[in-house]
Amino acid sequence: MPFYTLFTQMEQQKTGILVKKLLKWLIPLSLILFIQLLKFFPSVIEKYYSTGLYVYMVTTLRTITGFIPFSIGDILYFIVLAGCAFTAIKFVIKLIKKEAQWKYSVLKLLQFIRRLLWVYITFYLLWGLNYYRSGITAQLHLKVENYSTEDLCNITNLLIDKTNKSRLALSKDSLLPQPAIKDIYQEAVTNYKGIASTFPFLHYKVKSVKRSLYTAFAPYFGFTGYYNPFSGEAQLRDDVPRILIPYTVSHEMAHQLGYASETEANFAGYLAAANSTDNYFKYSVYLDLYRYARIELMMRNVLPDNNYKLDSLVKMDLRNINRFFLKERNRVSGKVMNLYGMYLQANNQQKGINSYDDVISLLIAYYKQYGKI
Repeated sequence: MPFYTLFTQMEQQKTGILVKKLLKWLIPLSLILFIQLLKFFPSVIEKYYSTGLYVYMVTTLRTITGFIPFSIGDILYFIVLAGCAFTAIKFVIKLIKKEAQWKYSVLKLLQFIRRLLWVYITFYLLWGLNYYRSGITAQLHLKVENYSTEDLCNITNLLIDKTNKSRLALSKDSLLPQPAIKDIYQEAVTNYKGIASTFPFLHYKVKSVKRSLYTAFAPYFGFTGYYNPFSGEAQLRDDVPRILIPYTVSHEMAHQLGYASETEANFAGYLAAANSTDNYFKYSVYLDLYRYARIELMMRNVLPDNNYKLDSLVKMDLRNINRFFLKERNRVSGKVMNLYGMYLQANNQQKGINSYDDVISLLIAYYKQYGKI
């Protein structure tokens, strides 16, 4: 073989290797740039992603994971975190033994960064773009504005009335019913099917709701439920007061439908639960919404009309709920919640952890437009 031919082949091989190395970075960085640009076009995301591509992806995920009785997503989280911990420990040992040279260290760091880029891309393609959709306020044509104290007092009075009525419809003694968790999950699906006849965009199919495998750690992470975008599953802790679970599962199912904003997930969950024929669901949602409204009232240092008073049974239920969570108070959960608030702020929810409370602004706008709650 002539020397120049051999030289040309070597140069081509070097060029090919260089191109492959460049593509390893160029492809993920280009996709991230595309994602960042999409965030400025909520109507495009709404039309082509949230009510288009996302629906097919998440339905497929739930079809795969739905029939499995335990949380695949929780296991996936464990495997990934354990793998990261093992790799980090192995790398530190090499550094201590001085077996890792600086070139090796830089290479490993770059590999880790590239993997993080792909995790970021996967997260936003499977779920995260929903944070930037037009959302349920646009679908319902709601005019969400800064509400007055009078508006807040009025909606609180209505919530007190709904809460009292649904509580008395359940039981006139101190004992609340304790339906089976699986029955609550199934009723939540039924409720979404019912509300879909009025609001088709809330159509829910293929259930994938599981008990969280990390329930024992819930007091430290501060969750009652969460959505796993990588498996399409909704996970809930089942050791909280049972009356909280109906609204919680309705909220997590709203996340599965693509309502990433905590405010909108709360509101979509409200629409489904409040239109239920089951008073247990009605009481769960109105009780929780009253709690949100009460927080807003406390922030403004006002009280609703004295003619509207909580029933003594409702007060007792609230005390029991407060006692449960007071027993779980710890220093870790507050810090975790702060981190989660920062995550929400980084994903188009300026109020952070207080985004949950913003459901009241949507509820007021809904009441003004539809005349009911």
